[in-house]
Amino acid sequence: MSVPLRTLLERRLSRRDMFFGAAALAVGAGLPRGLQGEEARSATGFAPLPLGSGSHVEVPAGYRTAPVVKWGDPLLRGAPAFDPGAMTGATQSGQLGFNCDFVGYLPLPYGSRSSSHGLLCVSTEYTTRRRMFANAGKVPTPTQCDVEMAAHGLNIMEVHRAMDGTWYVQRGSKYNRRLTVDSPFVLEGLAAGHPRLRTRADTA
Repeated sequence: MSVPLRTLLERRLSRRDMFFGAAALAVGAGLPRGLQGEEARSATGFAPLPLGSGSHVEVPAGYRTAPVVKWGDPLLRGAPAFDPGAMTGATQSGQLGFNCDFVGYLPLPYGSRSSSHGLLCVSTEYTTRRRMFANAGKVPTPTQCDVEMAAHGLNIMEVHRAMDGTWYVQRGSKYNRRLTVDSPFVLEGLAAGHPRLRTRADTA
């Protein structure tokens, strides 16, 4: 049975949430490109940054940045501290993967609207061998292959915001998980069992 998108949205969000979300979208979409200085400040709440590129993150005055979690930080209970010279697939599978992509935040406890305690979900999409290994050659070693495969996937971790505003990961939390190329998955729905999804290892 199909359900209209509007119905799903109304179930998930209150009318007040939808109003403010639409208002915020309208402000972002309707902000003229040439708006500068005090005009932009009044519309967005902070002074705009000049266009440019660099090796560090730029934020408006009054804001700050700080790393929450880095490649190799242990997430699972028993995972070792990061040692770039002694990586294996087993150690990497308990640590944050390489090259972050999608980042999502889900409040905890479930059903709450907490902005200081939740689950941080980070996709680690691809690896760059020459940046991971000091002795990276044209052909990877078996150990390097194992590390790269374990560095792909999804990283789920419990995070908290401290009183000073900084965030930290609760290492060894029961919620923390690493999903890698070796993690078992079950395909469901119309695609399940399709011949193009069958392999020699799993003929179903």
